[in-house]
Amino acid sequence: MITTFYPPYSFGGDAIYLYNLCDLLVRAGHQVDVIHCADSYHLYKSKPESCHYAAQPGVRVHRLESGLGAL
Repeated sequence: MITTFYPPYSFGGDAIYLYNLCDLLVRAGHQVDVIHCADSYHLYKSKPESCHYAAQPGVRVHRLESGLGAL
């Protein structure tokens, strides 16, 4: 999956849908990788809030961070 936001670097809605979809795919036996952009999140907030969405077993999350922020 390629997305802009993914928990805990998210604001809700679309990210939560994707989180749940990934969980269902893993339960069905699929291998799931998620690539998301933390820099996009940091345009609006400096750090993620504590999130009750724990890391999902079987889902590999790749967070893109350039260190250059909005640049």
